[in-house]
Amino acid sequence: MIYSVGEILFDYIETKPNQYLKNPGGAPANVAVLIKRLKGASSFIGSISLDSDGNELFKLLKEEDIDLSFVKRVSNPSMKAYVHLNQGERTFTFDRMDTADLNLSLESIKDIKFKEDILHFCSLSLANEKNRLFHKTLIEAMKRSQGIVSFDVNLRLNLVYDLKEHKEIINEFLSHSDIVKLTDEEITILFSKEEKKAVLELLNQGVKIVLVSKGPNGATLYTKASELHIDAKKVEVIDTTGAGDAFIGAFLYKIDLLKIRKEDLDSYDFNEILKYSVDIATKTVTKLGAISSYIFD
Repeated sequence: MIYSVGEILFDYIETKPNQYLKNPGGAPANVAVLIKRLKGASSFIGSISLDSDGNELFKLLKEEDIDLSFVKRVSNPSMKAYVHLNQGERTFTFDRMDTADLNLSLESIKDIKFKEDILHFCSLSLANEKNRLFHKTLIEAMKRSQGIVSFDVNLRLNLVYDLKEHKEIINEFLSHSDIVKLTDEEITILFSKEEKKAVLELLNQGVKIVLVSKGPNGATLYTKASELHIDAKKVEVIDTTGAGDAFIGAFLYKIDLLKIRKEDLDSYDFNEILKYSVDIATKTVTKLGAISSYIFD
């Protein structure tokens, strides 16, 4: 089972000046849905609002047949993301004031039991001490079960009030992760050094796999023993929203499907899995939205 923890929200995608198309999103929720649509075992962990957006989002996850055993419904409002497009590339603004995603509750996960599963999370959900404790509790439980911890940094600078503090928080969680996904831009912001030096730093901290997604240039996978790059196919880009989530979701789906154990992550031949993940992500950019683009033959 792959457990995705964190936020679910609606992306309001700008189609024309001041005109928006409402699409469900939120990186962890995107991953949960992507995995389920690939016929994987998927669970979502988080707090979902009781407001109208929250009701729609909860219904969506339920209709996707995602496990919702560790979802808590709360009175706090739903977060909203406004996505502005420029030739397929995105900028974000957020409506996030004491929203549901900022109110994760340890009570909702008191009965959780992992068994060599996969836990996936992103940095957006680490915004306060309560949420960080929630994530640490899950990470510790997953490590005790010999499962795999996956961290997609998914940096959103316009939601960061203190970049220095946020970098310290991210670095703390990087050191607890087995698989780390970054973009080349995030490496520059977080490490201020060239890609290979930053990756080596992470691998020396105990990270087993570092994935660097590079948009139209594909992705590179690093372990202590190897380096592997897969180019992306050339396609007409409509919207890149959710492509990174599709990439990491497809990668985790294959790990779970093939029952690759934690101790084998740094020695497995990931060529076919990386190619599959890049291809899945590439397909999504030819459609508008995140979850709405996760349609596969």
